[in-house]
Amino acid sequence: MKSYHPFFVFCRFCVRMAQRRPRRPLLRGAEKVTAPAVLVARHQNLYGPISIMAWYPVPLRLWVIDKLAVPEACREHYRTFVGPVRLRLGPIMSRVFAALYMPLVVRLVRSGNSIIVYRGQREIMKTLDESVQALCEGEILCLSPDIDYTSTESGAVNMYTGFVHLAKKYFKRTGKSLPFYPVYTSRRVDSIEIGDPVYLDPDKPFFEEKERVVDEIRRGFEQMAQRCGDTK
Repeated sequence: MKSYHPFFVFCRFCVRMAQRRPRRPLLRGAEKVTAPAVLVARHQNLYGPISIMAWYPVPLRLWVIDKLAVPEACREHYRTFVGPVRLRLGPIMSRVFAALYMPLVVRLVRSGNSIIVYRGQREIMKTLDESVQALCEGEILCLSPDIDYTSTESGAVNMYTGFVHLAKKYFKRTGKSLPFYPVYTSRRVDSIEIGDPVYLDPDKPFFEEKERVVDEIRRGFEQMAQRCGDTK
């Protein structure tokens, strides 16, 4: 597995120090994950991927949207969305914020060996090809396909389903099944829960199987949220 760049290691250390109070998150289920594999996590407005990348015991290859990894796209994203919409900054301050913050974000993403996701673009095939190559090299991927990534609600959510194509391409290349592990992070009890693996059946129609895989991952989220007491 590829090791993280020192800059990423330093940032991860800072996150760990911040999350040690009042107590560090408890990681449950990591022992059942064997590479290659895909961790499918709830986003929860960045809390999910940040916590997993900080505490997972081995390096992961995180899927990151191109708006956070490509300098021009990142600068535009922070100037037109993060600054004015999320932080309610004026046009000038949004421009200054984007200019200052973009280099740090891009450097952090790159130093974590992330895989860039070109959602809705022809370059998405680059994302899939690089991901399958990483899986063939024994890596573990981590992705958060929530459509509403700002949602902090527990349990099942609407998700983009394109990531399931990884299993189809991986099977075509290796003849082996690829496990998808649902991962749920609970703020309430400070835990990172990893559920049981879900597999695509290559002998059945792909689009039916894709829906089944996503539904099983959603059920995994719901079950773990219930165990954590995060659902009513």
